[in-house]
Amino acid sequence: MRFALLLAALTVAAPAFADDDALSGSTCETTVDCGSLRCVDGVCRDPLGPAPRRMTVGDDVMFGSGKGYGAEVAAIDIGATLVEPLLMLATQASRDEQQTIFGVACFLPVSLAGSATHWAHGRVVPGIISFFAWASHAGTTFVVAGLFGLTLGHGFNFDLGAAWAAGLVFGGLGAAALTALDVWMARKVTPRAPTLAHIVPSFAPTRGGAMAGVAGTF
Repeated sequence: MRFALLLAALTVAAPAFADDDALSGSTCETTVDCGSLRCVDGVCRDPLGPAPRRMTVGDDVMFGSGKGYGAEVAAIDIGATLVEPLLMLATQASRDEQQTIFGVACFLPVSLAGSATHWAHGRVVPGIISFFAWASHAGTTFVVAGLFGLTLGHGFNFDLGAAWAAGLVFGGLGAAALTALDVWMARKVTPRAPTLAHIVPSFAPTRGGAMAGVAGTF
């Protein structure tokens, strides 16, 4: 009877053990994400088992804590993009020194929004990539808009409407592409499993002699 009860308990517990193996080491927000495991330091693990491998220094530069924040960086990028035309209008309406100040300010929201979000989450390299990508796109948009205004203008007259249309279209398409890039770089990343091999010699006495060998984990 006891053997039958034990066999039934093992049969019921087997799927739970399989689920634990699948969830072990994955990133989490709360313990609810980990089944019967615990969410410890953002990683699902058995509280009685060994501590999970943390991100190395190199991983931190690329992935920070490993937690995703795609919706956050997308909202911030979209907000910075919508501010851009307002700064352009302020630049156009101002004169002399104020025009220079507003002109420089046009580069700041889009250049710093996504990159600052990556840096705040510990992703240094994505922040650097985002900064240079957005700053380059902002400068290129100004050039493209200017070229359209000069090309479609009559004689020496600058076609402001053509410049605005070209700037909005080119700027919007580029902003959509760079927002997608920021979201991809802000994705959730699961810490890699340890790759080190551990080899331990073993020696066991037997009747009439001994048995030697090695045991290891890979």
